[in-house]
Amino acid sequence: MHVSKEKMNGSKSLQLISNTHITAYWISNYLFDFFICFLNISFLVVVFSFVNAIRNDPASDIYLISKSPTLGYFFLVILMSSLNWTTYAYCWTHFFKTDVNSFIVLFLLLGVASFLDVACSFIQIFIHIADESLEYNSPSSLTFYLFRIILSVLFPNVLVKRELFNFRLRSNSYCIDALNKLLKCMHL
Repeated sequence: MHVSKEKMNGSKSLQLISNTHITAYWISNYLFDFFICFLNISFLVVVFSFVNAIRNDPASDIYLISKSPTLGYFFLVILMSSLNWTTYAYCWTHFFKTDVNSFIVLFLLLGVASFLDVACSFIQIFIHIADESLEYNSPSSLTFYLFRIILSVLFPNVLVKRELFNFRLRSNSYCIDALNKLLKCMHL
């Protein structure tokens, strides 16, 4: 929202009047917005740790994320996905005249991307259930897998959703065994 408001209120013209190079201006803005994301992510990790210390419930998802190595992985995944968040903010504002329109369309796009990822994973699993002789590296499985990878790279919410699922999955050996049997692979 800050980027689109800056574009609408004309503060960009102040940069041009001060004779600041356009590359330096946008890089400094990008780094500032990334720093804001970094602070938000750091506070999120601190809150997860704090809530886990208060609740201390091994059955909760916060407990699984707040464990020693997983908390660092969670921080790293969110930090890497925030590179896309800031890029989306800068690129997305050039397509729409108002920040509200851009927010609504982006919200819908991210929702559809999440839905497509889940739908592709179910289709991939149902293909293997229907044909037990099918190998994991069959063309249909690889097509859906590659499409899901592309969704993870392009949409930060899909990446975070998939990694949260993987954190949860790694803590449950029954789920790992069931998925390994369905997908016919040795490990996830």
